Amino acid sequence: LAGVTLELGGKSPVIVDASADVDAAAERIVWGKFLNAGQTCIAPDHVWVHASKEEALLAGMKSALERFYGKTEEARRATPDFCRMVDDGAFKRVSRLLDESVAGGARVVAGGGVHAETRYIAPTVLADVTPESAVMDEEIFGPLLPVLRFESLDEVVTQVRAGGKPLAMYVFSHEEATVERLLKETSAGGTVVNNVVLHNVNPHLPFGGVGQSGLGAYHGEAGFKAFSHERAVVRQGRTAFTNLFFPPYRGKAQRLARLASKLFE
Repeated sequence: LAGVTLELGGKSPVIVDASADVDAAAERIVWGKFLNAGQTCIAPDHVWVHASKEEALLAGMKSALERFYGKTEEARRATPDFCRMVDDGAFKRVSRLLDESVAGGARVVAGGGVHAETRYIAPTVLADVTPESAVMDEEIFGPLLPVLRFESLDEVVTQVRAGGKPLAMYVFSHEEATVERLLKETSAGGTVVNNVVLHNVNPHLPFGGVGQSGLGAYHGEAGFKAFSHERAVVRQGRTAFTNLFFPPYRGKAQRLARLASKLFE
């Protein structure tokens, strides 16, 4: 049998609470989401934002998109800093998610343009998204960023847990109690607080999924251990006490066995 690790992706959530630095969050989320047009396994898939911060976050994301890729749709389509979908199948799948989500009530805050001949899908931010929206049915793996609002952290915990165990989870908060609760009550392959994707570039951290998002871990020492075997070796000295536990188990031997069982409970 050979050692193995598996990455199976998933819908990696971002949670932005009421205490977060919204400007920093918007900029970092846009950067991490639209790397390679969202075609990375650890891309933020969707954002849960506290209702009190929703409009500020949406405005910050739109501003960040304009700074990164151009102020107009034409400029963003022409920039060499934003790539295309990898093939026709990927283009059609993500375009379908966009069309069905907008038809279902999602609002395009930025982007929304597509061009089939070049497999271009604009970096797009969607608001008024609900868990029932088409874009929430599967891992996006493309340049669509749905934003969902929440009032209570209970709602977020319930939704994250219902969506399976993601490969990554990103938390923007300056409330330590919030961070600790999310770490305790959810499960993910990796988590970054107040940034995105950085856990993947640190060679000292194990990287991998859990549950639906994969198994095993690699990078640095974790990778060496994953594909190696730690061989257990015991060397017995001249004196051993194992003979005290040889059968028959009566009298003194029986008492020693009972004592040993209590010691190792």
